[in-house]
Amino acid sequence: MKKKLSVIGLLVMMMAIGSMMISCGGGKSTPSKAALAFTENIEKGNYDAAFNMLQGADEATAEEEEKIKAFLSESHKEMKNKGGISNKEVLSETLSDDGTTANVEMKVTYGDGTTDESDTKLVNMDDGWKISMEK
Repeated sequence: MKKKLSVIGLLVMMMAIGSMMISCGGGKSTPSKAALAFTENIEKGNYDAAFNMLQGADEATAEEEEKIKAFLSESHKEMKNKGGISNKEVLSETLSDDGTTANVEMKVTYGDGTTDESDTKLVNMDDGWKISMEK
């Protein structure tokens, strides 16, 4: 009986710790998570999801949306031609003093061994971090 209580107690404690981690920001959006998710959406061909991660996507005309999704599709094809992504690594994340913008420097390694480095600007919106279209 004592052993069963110990196992149940352990499970309850693990669930409590997991809940605390989630409520204390374990699942919170960060600039790095957003940049990685954007890259992953393009890699997987989730153009709608990638498009919705762009700042101003909700204000884009149908023509602008079509052009951007065509660009995302081309990026997907390039990734595929390089053997897909074998590794994504955040090299640095820099937040502005007021916390409204960030820059994420990433390195992507492809299946064929080639690499790309990118510097992505993000903006903190009400619904999370968005990829800035501004240079």
